[in-house]
Formats: sequence, structure tokens, C-alpha cells
Amino acid sequence: MRAAIWSAVLLTACAHTVHQNARTGEDGKISGAKKIELVDGEARVKDIVTYPGGDRVDWKAIELPAGKSGTLDLEMTYKPPRPGLKVVFEVYNQEQRPVEAKYDKRGRTRSTSIENASGKYFIRVYAPKRGDAAAYVLNAKFQAITPEPPVTYKDLPVPPPPNLADVVATRPCTTYDVTNPACELECPSGSPREHKGCKLAEERAKAEEAERIRKAECATKIAAWQTAVAAAQANIPKPLDTRFTSREVKGSELELTIAGGSKLGVTKQWKATLVRNGKPVPGGALRIVFVNDNDLKARTSLPSDSIKDARILLEPDTTATVLPPRPPGC
Repeated sequence: MRAAIWSAVLLTACAHTVHQNARTGEDGKISGAKKIELVDGEARVKDIVTYPGGDRVDWKAIELPAGKSGTLDLEMTYKPPRPGLKVVFEVYNQEQRPVEAKYDKRGRTRSTSIENASGKYFIRVYAPKRGDAAAYVLNAKFQAITPEPPVTYKDLPVPPPPNLADVVATRPCTTYDVTNPACELECPSGSPREHKGCKLAEERAKAEEAERIRKAECATKIAAWQTAVAAAQANIPKPLDTRFTSREVKGSELELTIAGGSKLGVTKQWKATLVRNGKPVPGGALRIVFVNDNDLKARTSLPSDSIKDARILLEPDTTATVLPPRPPGC
């Protein structure tokens, strides 16, 4: 039957009107998959799929040894009746879901490896396009993983836990006693002034007092610093929304006289921009050339008729504002 189909493919390779399942047997569905028998972990099957010949799909089933898992290698080589045709294969698990695997392609060879494989697998070999057909050889190889022998912990030479260290008997240091080790770092009543524990207690007291004074001084410095920062921020000039009062052509530029001058804090370092409806005018950055008490001069390369309804936004140079630094160490 397969030989007859293959002959029909060679003669009717261009007959694309044939239904893909016109001559498909039971193995055209997963329920009729042909079983692949493993012998010493290996198997080889040969077959043909042909879309023009009406036998597009072959399903194969391979069942791995019960209770074992390992690596399942699948490799298919195929020979089409003419160049340019091909067949491919896909792998499904025993729940009939696609197995996530990487399929390598080298010429007319397709292969994949499934790690930790166990149970049953289905393989669908098929012609992907209407004109595709080929005879194929499918090789399967299963390599079981030999499990590690169980560890019997009771047989392992485990040393016993170490013994607890002795606890030195002590008595509390309530009064100075040169024979009591507990008094070495303490300063109980009756201790001589040169006693080590008393010197340590005196040093601790001095350090605590110095830390208390430092924190108090820092609190005063931080309060003064916060006041100075607030005052400096309050003195930062606010942006001015103003207008130009006159305009005059100066060479290739237009010079504007703008309301607002040094009495309002404006300097040549301020930024001046033409705005319309609250948005900057394209190319509307101005160059301040002179500042008087009540007005200033700024120039632009824009034509006079393009700015007749524009206003001026004056913004201070905030980079020149220096705030008082935080007190060091606080």
C-alpha cells in the first residue's frame, strides 16, 4: 500500500487538489498511533508521508520502560521525491500535550532530546505544505538514568556532639574584693580610685557627657541652619510674567524693551522667553543685553510681526543661589 502511495506521489506531485487525508490509515490520528518497540533502548521505523498523495500525517507511539526515566533522543532523516520538499515531526506527552523541546535542523535531518523523559510519548510526522512529501527514517534512543543508591544514615560514622564547656563559678561583685574576678571591670563601693573598673567607669561617664553636649550643640546649630535656609529660599526671586513696551530693529535682531528691572531683582543672568498662551514661542529665547531699574533690553532674531501678541517670562538664575551648608557632624 505504501509503495503504491509513493508511486502516486511521484506521478502526481503537483496534484494539490487531493484531500490531505484521502488515503490516510488509522495512524492518521493519535488514537491510531503505531507503536514503536524499543530493543535494548533503541528503535528504528521507516515510512512515507505525502500531502499530494492524501497521506499527510503519521502518528507513532513510544512507551518507555515502566518506572524509569532518562533521556529520549529522536532523530528523523527524510528523502523527498525532488529538492525543496520536506517533512517535520512534533512530540506530545502521554496527556497528548506538546512537549517543550528544541528541534535541531541540519539539511534533511531533524532531531530533539527530551530530558527526564518517562511514560509514553506520541510523535506526529507530517508534510507541512500542500506539495510536501518524503520517505523518512525515525530513530529513537532511550538512555535511562541510574538512580543513586539510598543513603543509610545510621551506618555513617558520625562523631558525637562536643561536650559543653565548663562554666566558671563566680559570685556577684557587691563590694570591692580583690580575690573576686567579677570585680575586675566593676567599680563597687570600697574600690580604690586607681582600680581598673573605676577608671573604665570614669571614662564611660566622660564619653557619655561629651556625647550629650555634642547633641545639644548640634540641635542648636541645626535650628539656626534651618532658619538660615528658609530665609535664603524666601529671598530667591520669583519668575515674572511681563510684557514688552516697545521694539526696535537693531541690525539683524529685534530689540525689545521689557517691563521689570533691577528693582525687582532682575539681572542679565536671568532667562527671558517669549510665551503665548502659557507656552514658549518656538525660537523665542531672548538674550538680555541691559538692565535698568524699571525695565530691561533683550534681543531676538524673530521677525516683529511674529511676536506682537506674545508676553515675556522672566526666570531667575537659580544656579547662582547658594544655600547655607548643613553644620558638619550634625
